Amino acid sequence: MKRHYFITYMIIMMAILSACYSDNSEEASVEVGNISISGIKEKYSAMSDNGEVLQINPVIKSDYPKKDLEYHWFLYEKSKENASTDNDGNHYEEVLISEDENLSYPVNLGVGDYTIVLRVKSLSNGCVAYQRTSLNVSTRYTEGFYILKEVNGNTELDFLSPSNEKIDNVFTRLHQAPVSGKPKSLSVVYNHAYIDPETNKASYDHSLCVITDDRKVRFLRAPDLAVVHDEKTMFYASDGIDEVPYTSVNTTFKNLYLSSKGAYITACGDATAKPMPIGKFSHPEEPAGASPFVVKTGTYETVFWNEKNHTIYRIDMNGGIKTPSPKKNAYQEVAVENLTNYECVSAGQTYINYDTKLFFLFNETSTGDKIFYRMTANWSNCTPDTMLTVNPDMHFAKATYRSYNARWASIAYCVDGGKLYAYSLNYQQDPKKSIEEIEKEAEWELKPEGIPAGEEIVYAETIYWEQFNQDRYGDSFRYLAIGTQTGDSYQLYLYNMLGGSPDGEPVKTISGTGKLKRAVYLAPKYPGNDSGPFMGYPY
Repeated sequence: MKRHYFITYMIIMMAILSACYSDNSEEASVEVGNISISGIKEKYSAMSDNGEVLQINPVIKSDYPKKDLEYHWFLYEKSKENASTDNDGNHYEEVLISEDENLSYPVNLGVGDYTIVLRVKSLSNGCVAYQRTSLNVSTRYTEGFYILKEVNGNTELDFLSPSNEKIDNVFTRLHQAPVSGKPKSLSVVYNHAYIDPETNKASYDHSLCVITDDRKVRFLRAPDLAVVHDEKTMFYASDGIDEVPYTSVNTTFKNLYLSSKGAYITACGDATAKPMPIGKFSHPEEPAGASPFVVKTGTYETVFWNEKNHTIYRIDMNGGIKTPSPKKNAYQEVAVENLTNYECVSAGQTYINYDTKLFFLFNETSTGDKIFYRMTANWSNCTPDTMLTVNPDMHFAKATYRSYNARWASIAYCVDGGKLYAYSLNYQQDPKKSIEEIEKEAEWELKPEGIPAGEEIVYAETIYWEQFNQDRYGDSFRYLAIGTQTGDSYQLYLYNMLGGSPDGEPVKTISGTGKLKRAVYLAPKYPGNDSGPFMGYPY
């Protein structure tokens, strides 16, 4: 492919020339002199892993004879529109992809956003017209729902694309075998850095982190689900580190990995960083220890339970680890450190009306009581509000599974005896009331439509993608995902919500074999610095 003109020059010329004509229709039209270009949409999308060919047939109107016109189609990465050099210091130029009037371009590009420019030029007098459009390139794995499951004691993934294409047993399909051990954790880690084995250069992609009880860790990059890090290669230490892995999450600037050794912190991938991060971890931060129970206060801070020293810690956006401020007043003292007899069994967060609440449920080992912490968080700190002892007869206390409605209702979900219940997170428990009175005010059974009799509910969680700027970050949705298990088969029902409850029949149903563990949504884009106030998708 030939290279022509620096991007900066191209953009300036387009701005000058396009000022001669304006049109607000969906397919814009540009006239310069007596050359006009129309019939090109504002944006296109294509997949790069299934042989797609991008076809654009513009409408060119001109008084010049056809043989006097030449056509050039240029392509460049949208993220580099304002860059004159790449990360190696080389001048960045656009690429000529066609010299035909109609574009027929086999899409074999990396995942991302691109700009395509058509230039039509008169050979006789040099009169030129430009028109531009956007191209979003993805793969079949870039966006969709991933289901973590157990198959014959090992770990597998199923996948459902936005077009409802279902791919079962992704590990076996792409890597010839499941991951050894039962599934423990599945999380989304945006902007995860790594060394690209094809170029031997630093790169980054959105990724999935899968962890099993056999201490196996797999970081899978979104475009092709290649393993970019495992339990050994994720560390600078060549043989890995002997520890129990828990989970991985990210903030705007940092990727976090939690294990029995503690919290490891490294920089997120960043195209502007020099040198670029490579995603490896060196040593855990002090103090030692962590747990699987981690929540985020937005994009800036992460709060987790340290099961080694029985303390709640927070990690700020720059990677500093501190304890939250305790609460102490005339009515109640709520400590966050050295909670010796506490064993965490659940953690979650809500973000409603710009107010972030964090929740930790503990088992008091000396009494068997369930102690519930409610905390308030902001961009720089979190503090306990109240602690209460949950009535042992409540479903929330007895549940085998718990989760929290992240953004639309102050309730937790709990599964007890194969049934689904909602628990009010704002309820002020009154010891004088009977369990019957409490259940009416604080707990109620949810009875989702469309689940056949005999299917046992085992899982419920809000899965969503919620951003204000849809054109930039993708379409919003908000589902309550309810999973059932019948023998060795699972069903995952996705419901719209009304007040946190399932509303009507499910809008999607995903079926598969194996024991359901969790489902997540991998978004095609991550809003980075803008995501803090909006909590688009936490982890």
